Amino acid sequence: MTIGEPYVYSYHAQNYTQLRDAVHRAFNTPIQRYIPPDMKLEFCLDKFRTYLGRNLEGMYRTVLRRNGGKVPRLGKGIRERCTELKRCPAALPAGRRPYRPEL
Repeated sequence: MTIGEPYVYSYHAQNYTQLRDAVHRAFNTPIQRYIPPDMKLEFCLDKFRTYLGRNLEGMYRTVLRRNGGKVPRLGKGIRERCTELKRCPAALPAGRRPYRPEL
């Protein structure tokens, strides 16, 4: 609602006069195409460049420094927990095809 009319019309709940007026204005107001800035390709490409251009070695050295020069243990995840409980599903054998029922 922050962009307002003609892209967003508002009315108070159960105020049907306001609703009717908003619908009437919407039908009679020409509207131009609108794409929010954070939904444009340039924004996405910039974020992607930033992500790919991270200094991973510097990040690694920061983690080492915080952990007294030692590589920290990995946090337990789903796979580690299922191994510990001996409940992991078997890995798929090479060449196995997923089951797809015939339609």
